[in-house]
Amino acid sequence: LKAMRAHLGSSLVQYKGCAALANLAVSEVEQAKVSRLGGAKAALRAMDVHLQDTAVLEHCLGALHNLASLADNRPNITAAGADMSLQKVMSKNKGSAEVQRLGRKLQ
Repeated sequence: LKAMRAHLGSSLVQYKGCAALANLAVSEVEQAKVSRLGGAKAALRAMDVHLQDTAVLEHCLGALHNLASLADNRPNITAAGADMSLQKVMSKNKGSAEVQRLGRKLQ
């Protein structure tokens, strides 16, 4: 998360960071921990900055999906601006079936 904050403009760092978040957030304990440490906010920031990079977006959406699997995380994800980010991402990436599929899962 620290690297994601420090290198927000790097699509590679955001891609790898969100992939790591998605892989870490597979159990309820880890989902809660990643959320508490700011994982959802980091994924949403990466989506906003890398709006046209579908590879980054797919990993960000995957991380958010895993984090949202824990019901207790959903209010925090929404409060971090997920609804607005999702609308923007889906609107700007209509040609990406995977972005659309993952985005719909989060709506």
